[in-house]
Order: sequence, then structure tokens, then C-alpha cells
Amino acid sequence: MRKWMADKLFLYHWVRISILLFIYDVIVMNVSYGLALWLRFDFRFSDIPPEYLFTWIRYIPIHTVCTLILMFAFKLYRSMWRFASFDELSRTTIVCAISMALHIVGTTVIFQRMPISYYVMGGILQYFLITGIRFSYRIYRMFVTRTSAAAVESSVPERPAGQSSVNLIKAETRCTQESAVLLTITKTKRTVISTEFRLSEQEKIFLRW
Repeated sequence: MRKWMADKLFLYHWVRISILLFIYDVIVMNVSYGLALWLRFDFRFSDIPPEYLFTWIRYIPIHTVCTLILMFAFKLYRSMWRFASFDELSRTTIVCAISMALHIVGTTVIFQRMPISYYVMGGILQYFLITGIRFSYRIYRMFVTRTSAAAVESSVPERPAGQSSVNLIKAETRCTQESAVLLTITKTKRTVISTEFRLSEQEKIFLRW
């Protein structure tokens, strides 16, 4: 019963994260090209030609739907982002590249061609905003892991020197103990690092789901 409840809570947790990512992505898709248009005209909204503004407003729903279909097709909402790696980065890059190409073709064919800087800056902004939020948690976990390991290692005292023969025997004993501590720290670091890449039973269930 407890295992069943744990699996349900885990699935609820990752479904909630996927929903939040979905909402974030929709906002990014709408804002990135709008910011690009604003940047193109030196942050002066009044200088934006009405035809460019109307084209952006009318094409944004199409762009959002096309990009979301690509994200679902490449399974970007089913990845365990605390294990984000080159595979997720490559899939996100492909999705953003195709999305940018469709944006260029769509606006040109359906409405009109927009400034080149609009396409370039909009695509770059969308790519970095979508990629950054997905890898930020992975980078944070790596930083915390390395900081914790470094703090444990720095707490080991240094080997004493220049003592008498009696104290030297004690020092040798102490050094042996320090070696054992260092060995334990090394094993702990390896365990922490290996834990980073170990899927739990709940995570395997989520990936199958």
C-alpha cells in the first residue's frame, strides 16, 4: 500500500512539473519573438510598423501549436530533467531549429516576410529560455554535490610533523585513521555521483508512462 501511494505521489509530482513546463513554454514561445521585434526597433514600441506587429500577433497561435506538437513528438515532457544530458540538449536544439524554420516559412507564406533579425533573435531567445529552464536544476544538483564533497574533504585534519618519537607513533596512527577517512570520503563521493545517474523505481514507472 505504501509503495502504491509513493508511486502515485511520484507520478503526481512529475505530472505537475510537466504541466508547469508546458505553461512556461507557451509563455516563452509568445514572448521571445515579441521581444525580438521590440529589440529590432531599439526598444521603441511606437516605431514598430503596424503590419509587422499584426503579423506577429496573428502568427503566434500557429507558432505555439506547431512548436508544442514538436515538443510532444520529441518527448520533451517525459524526460527526467535531473538527469538532463546531451540527448535532451540535442532534442531541444532540433525542436527549436525546426520551430524557427517553420516560423520563417509560415509568416512569409501566410502573411509577409519579417525582418531577418526578428527571426534570428526570436529563435535564439526561444532556444536559450527553453533550454535554460530544463538544465538549471541539473546544474544546481551538480553544484550542491561538488560543494558537499569538498566540504567533507576539507574537514579532514592535516598530518602533524616535527614531533618526538612517542608522538610520531601517535601521528602514524592518526595518519592511518586519516587514510581510512579519506577512503570513506572517496567512496562517499563515488556513491553520490553514481546516485545522480540512478533511476528509482518511481522514475522508471514515469518513463514508461
